[in-house]
Amino acid sequence: MRTYTRILSEPGRCDAIRFYTGQEVDVSRAEKVIAHLVQGKDVRVVSTDSIGPWRRDYASIRLHLRHCNVKNRGCTHGYENRYEHTYRSFLHLHEEEGDQVAWVIKLDFDSLFIPENWRRFLDSKNYCTHEPHYLGHTLYHRKHPFQAGAGFALSKAALDILARHLREETLQKPTPKQPHLIESNCWDFETSAEDYHLGVCLAVCGVKVSDGRDEDGKQFFMNYGANAHRGLKWRPESWQFKGMPEKYRENVHDNCCADFAVLTHSYPNMQVMIALFEPEGGDLGQGFTEATKFSLQRLLHIERSGPVFGISLGAGVVQQ
Repeated sequence: MRTYTRILSEPGRCDAIRFYTGQEVDVSRAEKVIAHLVQGKDVRVVSTDSIGPWRRDYASIRLHLRHCNVKNRGCTHGYENRYEHTYRSFLHLHEEEGDQVAWVIKLDFDSLFIPENWRRFLDSKNYCTHEPHYLGHTLYHRKHPFQAGAGFALSKAALDILARHLREETLQKPTPKQPHLIESNCWDFETSAEDYHLGVCLAVCGVKVSDGRDEDGKQFFMNYGANAHRGLKWRPESWQFKGMPEKYRENVHDNCCADFAVLTHSYPNMQVMIALFEPEGGDLGQGFTEATKFSLQRLLHIERSGPVFGISLGAGVVQQ
């Protein structure tokens, strides 16, 4: 939290940062931790406990309940209810600040988001916030494309559509008991696969995945670390590539990733993030310049130079 606050709230990066937390986080303590770092910057901690009321009628569906605490079968605050945590965070953001938002970038705590490259990406694609865009690393499950949960972006128009549908449709109807109806609609139910089901929900709303690749098919959004992406082999039967269009089969190894990646994943100890944004003494090393400070090659160099390990939580980042 300290690293996200210090780095991503710097001028020219994210205009606002929101940390959405569950009951396991002491919000008052978290706010004190970041208070000395904020200094007039728009950073807040929001407890999802305050967003409710939480639905519990879906507990009888018996999906995924084997992971829940027996005494709390509704799993309101557990890992298995990440989907409701996620969509309620979007709803809360829309209700409280929807008129101020241009783009919302949802991040995991072990994701590395580079605002400078995000703006470069938007310029290259001519994406407009007043059009419904849903951007990220596209995966496929049961023929449904969705953006991987490590980090994805919604335009203001997409957020407006999603929030309206959730309020008027999803939250006003009882959850069906048939799993096939749940997984093909925008229903509220208990699951940890928040990225897939949010993608299904957005598709029901009419918001399709937008292209997160460059003109050569290289990824701007990476669901793993940069070096891990370069090590992947094209295997149509694997979950990483299953359902992916054949035209991208050559986008592996050195051809996997865009030169200026927007997002990568699995850096939970934040040392890679610190090294990328805050080179010691301003020395970029290895012949890199300010123009190539946030390049893929420098990111790869930093990854190879340090350890990557730690924990994973969740965060929300808003950019205007």
